[in-house]
Amino acid sequence: MQQGHDVNQRSMRAVFLLDLAKRKDDSDDDDDDDPSNEWTPLTAAACNGYSGCVEWLIQHGAQVGGRDQWGRTALHKAATKGQHSTVELLLKHKADPNATDEDGCTPLFYAVEAAHVETVKVLLSYGAQLEQKGGWAGRTALHEAAGKGYNSTVDILLQHKADRNATDSDGNTPLILAASEGHVEIVRVLPSHGAQLEQKNNDGIRAIHWAAKNGHHSTLDLLLQHKADPNATDEDGNTPLILAAREGHVETVRVLLSHEPQIEQKDLEGRTALHWAAEKGHHSIVELLLQHKADTNVTDEDGDTPLILAARGSHRGYVETVRMLLSHGAQLDQKSYRSGRTALHEAAEYGFHSTLELLLQHNADTSVADGDGDTPLTLAVKCSHIEVVQLFVAQGSKDSQNMVILPVYQM
Repeated sequence: MQQGHDVNQRSMRAVFLLDLAKRKDDSDDDDDDDPSNEWTPLTAAACNGYSGCVEWLIQHGAQVGGRDQWGRTALHKAATKGQHSTVELLLKHKADPNATDEDGCTPLFYAVEAAHVETVKVLLSYGAQLEQKGGWAGRTALHEAAGKGYNSTVDILLQHKADRNATDSDGNTPLILAASEGHVEIVRVLPSHGAQLEQKNNDGIRAIHWAAKNGHHSTLDLLLQHKADPNATDEDGNTPLILAAREGHVETVRVLLSHEPQIEQKDLEGRTALHWAAEKGHHSIVELLLQHKADTNVTDEDGDTPLILAARGSHRGYVETVRMLLSHGAQLDQKSYRSGRTALHEAAEYGFHSTLELLLQHNADTSVADGDGDTPLTLAVKCSHIEVVQLFVAQGSKDSQNMVILPVYQM
């Protein structure tokens, strides 16, 4: 008699929870993605793990497969909350482990997403389908676990033969997602279960690209140990080295260089890793690349050298990058194909005084004209860089005989 009384008490509590849920819905209309919304007595009890109450409600006609406005069942909600005992009870009452809501998500997907390992085990034991895709990205349970770094869940899913090369709507595999987030242990496990190292997503990006771009040097090193291609290119021609150099990830560049990549490989803009490191002012990376004999005078599709790009960006503190390139044989007077400008032109136009001093100390030619016929001095005049004009005159620029401008700028 006491047991029946307890069940009834739990039932009443479930109804009370339902009432609270409805009130919450009325006061919080923006919470439409919360899978606890639109509760019934059964889903309220299931969500809170009141297994005795769930049993009583089912025995008194509650629909196990009933859905809310988003197509979610009591099983979805119990799985989301990690109520594994209640999940098992619902499954014993023939709840569908593969029911999908309007986003295509199954109870397994939600259990994995919330890292409820015991719930995942229960669902799999009742035949939950591993390869059902759901969510805005069309991902499987293994995608979710790998991307979020849930090591134990990944192990369980792999033991149940989850497809380690499944692709989401963007073409990402579980390995690509794990590498992009730097989940080292998962990256260690997936290849040993047949994950393809060189599989690309829809943008031609592989796991090694994401690890390099995001600076996950330990993950990158592991991928390289598994024989991932250090020279693989994405659809823009970027190699892992180019991506790491552009983003300024020093340790990642160091790891890549230890595996002897093609240091002069160019992207679709004709740029090498040294171009990007110089343009961004990543001085330590420029130094590393030069130590590995990167070509200081390589040109991109516009004819820009690393020195020209560094001089153009020197207002951000790239003077040391310019100095480093000059010390390794960068040609001072090499011109850009498109503009006909040298590094000195670039520094003069933007008024980079410190860079100009450095270039002039290395005897940069002040008389070179660009494609529009402008010398570095005339560019400085046009842009009203008074100190730069004065510097050229003090240095005895061949173009400084046009002294008519000086009284104006010395006012």
